[in-house]
Amino acid sequence: MAATEKAQRLSELVGQAATRLDRWFDSNGWAGWDPFDIRENPVYLRCTSGRLGKAPAFVVRKAEIYAPVALRRTLGVRRRIYPKGMGLLTASYADLFTATGHEGYLAKAKRCAEWLENNTSAGFTGACWGYPFDWHARILIPRGTPSSVVSAVVGDGFWRLYRVTGDERYLKVCQDIAKFFLAHLRRSFESDDAICFSYTPIDDFQVHNANLFVAEFLARVGKETADEALVDTALKAGRFALMEQNDDGSLYYWGKAQEAKYSPNGKGWIDHFHSGFEIRLLHGLWQNTGDSPFRLGYQAYYDFYRAKLYLEGGVPKFTPDLQYPVDVHSCAEAILCNATVLQEQAEALALLQKVLGWTIENMEYRPGQYAYWLVQKRSKIIRVSIPFIRWGQSWMLRALSHALLQLTPTAQRTQIMATANQPNSARASEERV
Repeated sequence: MAATEKAQRLSELVGQAATRLDRWFDSNGWAGWDPFDIRENPVYLRCTSGRLGKAPAFVVRKAEIYAPVALRRTLGVRRRIYPKGMGLLTASYADLFTATGHEGYLAKAKRCAEWLENNTSAGFTGACWGYPFDWHARILIPRGTPSSVVSAVVGDGFWRLYRVTGDERYLKVCQDIAKFFLAHLRRSFESDDAICFSYTPIDDFQVHNANLFVAEFLARVGKETADEALVDTALKAGRFALMEQNDDGSLYYWGKAQEAKYSPNGKGWIDHFHSGFEIRLLHGLWQNTGDSPFRLGYQAYYDFYRAKLYLEGGVPKFTPDLQYPVDVHSCAEAILCNATVLQEQAEALALLQKVLGWTIENMEYRPGQYAYWLVQKRSKIIRVSIPFIRWGQSWMLRALSHALLQLTPTAQRTQIMATANQPNSARASEERV
């Protein structure tokens, strides 16, 4: 089968999956459960603390796997709207509009963006967002604390909406996010040539994906606004990752100076979805700066990623050494990462096709609903069937929408974008014709 025919068939499969998921959001709304929501519940904490003995902890842990929805309902865990999920939806609907020209997607992107504009973290320069739960990440990060990752993911949504509409209002939000990064994030490493930005304003972490999210976003905004200082800062932050790349192209989750302190067993940690993030962000730095070391860096990392983080048939592994749990976040990132590099990597189309087919067959347990995990219990594979809104559902729509965009012929995208940037009266007139 010719490559163009394969791409067309894959595009149809992606579009159908995206439609099912979009309909699920229409029915469900923006609020949902999350892997971290239950960890704040006082009954859950009491049962799992060991103070009541082993039996309650055993029962609750089993229920987390076999009955995660019923457990949350029993404990009264409320469904919430997550800024990170809303940022992913904004970007997803902007991409779906660019790929299809359907006005409903653009309207949804704008509604998501409006919610985000009305729900920023207060008390900071610029625009920023965090998580609506306390997050225990080596230190306690209280709910609402703005995060570099969340703010950059939200920024990607505003960026894509700006690119679709040409509305300077959305670019202004991107500039405000950049202001937050520069004003409030700590520089946990700094030299003449390199910078590492912290995860939040209250930690000193050297976390590669967080730092690269900041770097890539600053590069985009700096290039668009001809702000050389932003681009220079982006290059320095990106160079920190290049300095720390392993010989095989990979990056550990933590900076090497903090590996012994923070990583499990003091060893370098690598997992699927953070690796995918980092490859995409290095790719974005190359695209936005033209700096060739980032091209070489992303290429080496992608080669490692293909070789070490997949099984035959396109199954995304959790780490290079562990197949299970198969995480919906890894599945989404496998689709998104391969879609991002589709135009440069000859192997990406075949891998994207395998991952997508396997994910739909094994993780989509109802139309538009994706399981959290596949776990292995002795000889059985157990599916943890709960549609986590931030962790799975939003990331899956982000992945599917971008895959559809990348599979859409350039001429078709160009025509849609040209129409989108016409005045409303001109667009309406053209539609009537």
